[in-house]
Amino acid sequence: MTTMQYPRAVLFDFDGTLGQSLPHWTSAYREALQSHGVELETHEVIQACFMRSQREVLQELGLPNHESFKEGVWSRVKDRMHLVETYPDLIETVDELRAHSFAIGVVTNSRRGHVGPVLARWELEPHINTFVAIEDVSRGKPDPEAIHQALNHLQVPPSEAWMIGDSLADINAGHAAGVKTIAFSPAENHPFISTDTLRAANPTHVADSYKDIRRIILESLR
Repeated sequence: MTTMQYPRAVLFDFDGTLGQSLPHWTSAYREALQSHGVELETHEVIQACFMRSQREVLQELGLPNHESFKEGVWSRVKDRMHLVETYPDLIETVDELRAHSFAIGVVTNSRRGHVGPVLARWELEPHINTFVAIEDVSRGKPDPEAIHQALNHLQVPPSEAWMIGDSLADINAGHAAGVKTIAFSPAENHPFISTDTLRAANPTHVADSYKDIRRIILESLR
């Protein structure tokens, strides 16, 4: 992959930030747990499985086969990716950021084969300047490795970059990488993580829409 140089960059998480995929992750976790004999209601699945590693989930629920459970979740998520839609005003925001000389990156703890086809379906793929998936790093977020990798590829210093995400892992990775952060907390995400929880991680800003994200970033140029 050719190294590129841009004056500034905006890096986006995928699940719950670019794509409204959190309900599909919930269904995938619930079905995978059922296949291991564990029945949980939707709110219990969110409480048990979100914002935590799968290893922690298995330990708490007493499930021994980590690899079988993990692959069961991934397989079910992949089957649902054709259903994932963007958040309102995403495409318009990306277009405007690019018009203001921002490189656009995707930094995700999901697999490339899951996310890539969705970006292509949205016709967003040609506008992505760098894409770092979980298999591209040795440690996923909240470790900053993926952010460092993306910025190194773009040749953008951390001081000129933003990380946008819906989870504590995104905000903490951004802090560790030395970039500005926006916690994305639209109404669609509130069943999965509250705005107050995200705000407690001390992001640079909190936004509840892509119009808000666009405003925050473009105002920073003035």
